[in-house]
Amino acid sequence: MIVFDGIIFSSKNKSGGISVYFREMLREASLAAEQIQVVVHDKSIKPDDLHVKPEQLLFRPPRLLERSRSLSNLPPGLLHSSYYRTSRQSNVRNIVTVYDFTYEKFSTGIRAAFHTRQKRHAIMRSDAVICISNNTCRDLQQFVPDYPAEKIFVTHLAASGHFEPLESTAVTLTSSSFVLFVGGRADYKNFSTAIQALKLIDDVALICVGGGVFSAQERVLLDAALAGRYFHAGSINSAMLNEFYNAAICLLYPSLYEGFGIPPLEAMQAGCPFVALNRSSVPEVAGDAGILLDDSDPQLFADAINECRIAASRAKLRARGFEQAAKFSWNKTFNETSHIYRQLLNRF
Repeated sequence: MIVFDGIIFSSKNKSGGISVYFREMLREASLAAEQIQVVVHDKSIKPDDLHVKPEQLLFRPPRLLERSRSLSNLPPGLLHSSYYRTSRQSNVRNIVTVYDFTYEKFSTGIRAAFHTRQKRHAIMRSDAVICISNNTCRDLQQFVPDYPAEKIFVTHLAASGHFEPLESTAVTLTSSSFVLFVGGRADYKNFSTAIQALKLIDDVALICVGGGVFSAQERVLLDAALAGRYFHAGSINSAMLNEFYNAAICLLYPSLYEGFGIPPLEAMQAGCPFVALNRSSVPEVAGDAGILLDDSDPQLFADAINECRIAASRAKLRARGFEQAAKFSWNKTFNETSHIYRQLLNRF
């Protein structure tokens, strides 16, 4: 029996990238007719939400500090946690997926210390650790050097099948020329570089998707640099985001650090060029399909945006993007993950 720990579906990130990853793993496991159960702590979660049958949903009333509690009374087999939890049962093998080391690299304080401690504890108790990129694997070996390297596996993520090129007549957006910024805007996401780059191009707007509403500080920066030509689209569904990708000049992705970086993959799949920093895991995802810059100089980003507006360059980037995106799929991710499951289950 493979038990998935669905703690992520009860968190504030229940619609974020980790939740997408585990929903896709559950979808693939169901299609493969695997023997699975999903532990959840929220009665509002329905089987269809997670692509499972009613009898495969195992509800456990939430305990105090549930996110940091071990799981018990599980059937013999394997536990794959969505967020750094393990079981102490002798008849259960533990796997955790490690996404990134953002807290360790960029955060301080009690919350960061708690996260780091829980992550390390879960890693050291696990029979195998899955990293979502080679870059995260290297970070793991740096921050937790005492975990055995032979127990670490890399399985890349994928993008939803909702992202695809559309006929021009199917794109209903009416905005003027714009670039797209998708996701969070924490300091390491380097949002200020995006603003300053567009300040240098006076006929292009900035559209942001996700990441919460603009802060007061962000609005000050935006009003000073891009008055009247920036917009926050909020949290939109995949179909609308696909339209944005199809209509945009490019995706702007100046992040200093990513555990994987799904937006460039979504963009490539939709036929949208992207401009990013040549840092962390982004080169793994991008291959030679995007414009990768070695410096955060806004002028370099402005020049790259303008390159994406040239028909010949755009056509070349789109073609490379389609080819690169085809290397990733959730079916491939699940098959590689399932191989790890089999290795552990065969140890009984």
